[in-house]
Amino acid sequence: MVRYERMVNDVDLTLNGSINAAVTTITVNDGSVLPSDGDFRMLIEDELVLVTGRTVNDLTVERGAESTTAASHADSTAITPVLTAAAIDQMLDDVTGGWTDRYPMRLVDIDGDTLTSSDFTWVNQGTAGITDDTWGGMTMDIPNQSSDNHRILKKSAPSTPYTLTAFMLFGPGYNDGGGSNSSYGALGVRESDTGKLAHIECRIGGDCRTRRYNSPTSYNSEQDVQDFSSDRMWLQIYDDGTSLFFRISSDGINFFETANYLRGAFMTSNGPDEIYFAWNSSGGEDDQLCHLLAWIEE
Repeated sequence: MVRYERMVNDVDLTLNGSINAAVTTITVNDGSVLPSDGDFRMLIEDELVLVTGRTVNDLTVERGAESTTAASHADSTAITPVLTAAAIDQMLDDVTGGWTDRYPMRLVDIDGDTLTSSDFTWVNQGTAGITDDTWGGMTMDIPNQSSDNHRILKKSAPSTPYTLTAFMLFGPGYNDGGGSNSSYGALGVRESDTGKLAHIECRIGGDCRTRRYNSPTSYNSEQDVQDFSSDRMWLQIYDDGTSLFFRISSDGINFFETANYLRGAFMTSNGPDEIYFAWNSSGGEDDQLCHLLAWIEE
């Protein structure tokens, strides 16, 4: 699970057994009153510890947090949840993806670590480019072309089950769904052995489709089509290890499932072991800018 700051109300706890200054597992008398995982902060006498996980009554901790000093503590010493300035700062970072320098976007991997373009690898880059934006997202500059020609940035997929959610914004130069232009953004999974792709793709004023491709330039089949009319979109893929589920949303909270099928229905080697975002400009008049505003692996 992605680590993030949690708040704990006042509870009465004591150490169950003495500890020295080096141990990183602390046993309390009743862990059931605490969250099942971290992060939250607790005070033992003058020492602050950061709890990063809990198994029954055993807490996994980082000792001497926030410039306090790790020390020995006797059996039955009180241990108390506290709210600190660092906890508030971390909570703000968690909900904004690093509010001090990446507000208000959030691009994070399965461990909650911030992602940049260097964490992705190009497939069929051509003359497309990617920029890490100071406001927190990434911007892809894609050239106009006459047919399907996906510009893809990929990375290894987390272990199943996982959910991948992304928020995309079509920037200057993007089509409005009219004329011959059929440009779109996509969120997908890829089988590295065969190069096969499966993704959910949307375009402004057009439709949202769940499609399969033999390669970035070779269309295979289409699963479903939904009307879509916006210059921004939330896309989501859930992989439970058996099936793939493709979803769309207008608000990033309420998702509508457009299609699902077995992982082995199309990808027959190792199955989808990579995840990616992609844009394609097919039939437009100009180079186009598209923005990745959120990428969240859970």
